[in-house]
Amino acid sequence: MLDIVIMASLVACGALCGWWLRGGLMAAEAAESDPQKMGAALEQLRTIASGVAEDLGEHHSKVAQIHAQLEAAARNGPDEILRVVGQLIECNEEMQRQLHSAETRLQHQAEEIASRCQEAHTDPLTLLANRRAFDLAMQESVESHRRSQTPTALLMLDVDHFKRFNDRYGHPAGDAVLQDVAKVLTEKLAPSGLVCRYGGEEFAIVFHGQTAREAAEKVERCRMAIADRTFSFEGAQFRITCSTGLAELQAEDDADSLVARADEALYHSKKSGRNCSHWHDGRRVRPLTDAWKKRPVPSLDELGESVNLEKTDFSAGISTQAVFLADVNRRLMERRRSGTSFSVLLARIDDHARFGEAYGESAVRAVTRAATLLFKATMRDMDHVAEFTEGTLSLLLPGCDLEGAIQAAERLREAANRCRLPRRTFPPERFTLTIVVAEADQDEDAADLLTRVEEAVDSASNGGHNCTYALGGSESVLVGAGDISLAATDRPSLR
Repeated sequence: MLDIVIMASLVACGALCGWWLRGGLMAAEAAESDPQKMGAALEQLRTIASGVAEDLGEHHSKVAQIHAQLEAAARNGPDEILRVVGQLIECNEEMQRQLHSAETRLQHQAEEIASRCQEAHTDPLTLLANRRAFDLAMQESVESHRRSQTPTALLMLDVDHFKRFNDRYGHPAGDAVLQDVAKVLTEKLAPSGLVCRYGGEEFAIVFHGQTAREAAEKVERCRMAIADRTFSFEGAQFRITCSTGLAELQAEDDADSLVARADEALYHSKKSGRNCSHWHDGRRVRPLTDAWKKRPVPSLDELGESVNLEKTDFSAGISTQAVFLADVNRRLMERRRSGTSFSVLLARIDDHARFGEAYGESAVRAVTRAATLLFKATMRDMDHVAEFTEGTLSLLLPGCDLEGAIQAAERLREAANRCRLPRRTFPPERFTLTIVVAEADQDEDAADLLTRVEEAVDSASNGGHNCTYALGGSESVLVGAGDISLAATDRPSLR
């Protein structure tokens, strides 16, 4: 009996020591920022632990005495044994009450220390992550990139003419503006990255798992949202703007060099008149809109009547199915990790085989090259186009949901409808596309995603030409046919 009670006491002591150690480890980090508060919290932990040790020692002594009484009670009959056992039970219950009380106090201390740790990583004015949290996030991003090539983009954002604003309206108004800017950044960018107050009127956003091209459109929309917003303070209303600089982590980068390149891009935005964005692509600084803006789809005539579709090689920048499949797989892993959406598009050249039978192999090549040219003309820098199979092109659209993919598909199909091939080169005058788009589901793999899209393309091509279908699961919905593109309100939901 004595051994069992002692073992139980030691287990309880171990559990409480675990509380103390966990609190101590958390406190060690936070103590750097507020040593006085953390010192007091640690002292309370030591007091609780010391009290538990004393209670256990006292309990052990009482149990030893009761054990000796049990030996004497064995000679005095059952009634005396029951009385001593009753004392043992009462002693154990008292120890349990003391341990429960100590555990409750330790729980409270652990929660308080956790709160202090959170405060140590939070900017008190804006309630954003502070410079300490930023440094930790950058360190993790650099290590992740070196370990598994996980991309990270960094944005540096600075409020324009903030010192002049502070001098004119006072620091309370400046603080209010910083708080409002922080709210806009949180609303627009927090779902995609860690928003931090870097210092003063400068903010930093760490887009872990995203390239600069993937973050670019979000950044520009956020900058424009700040410029369009009216800020208020004590009845006065203000309009402010921000300048930004974006950079992407490179193989040779550490945290300091990435910040330096983002700062260089920010400097170019300031130098270019403020209220604009630039990015550093690793070699030079250029306007951020170059990374994401959608280019209009030109006709072949607009691309130049001198283009010889029979001889010009448009395969540059067009990957193979294997490379495309690997990129889709990588995007799916990013989607599971960060929730970033993307869509895929397959476009079948209608009557592709008939062109060869009727006009020869040169006509097939020319039609394929014309379709490829239209894809390359309309895709963004971040998009990925590939020759999926003979007569079928594929397009990966990062950051694009199903609605955006439908719009891209209809632009491509409409461009093909407008396209007229020069008859002096080969007999076909025009060609059309049948397109299927789907938004990636994070629970499927790349092969499953592309298989269901390809099967939908096969089915759509057999049912007619010059159509666009949106794929939700295994259900296809017609969203465009011929010269008609159905409005979003006219089609059933795929959700």
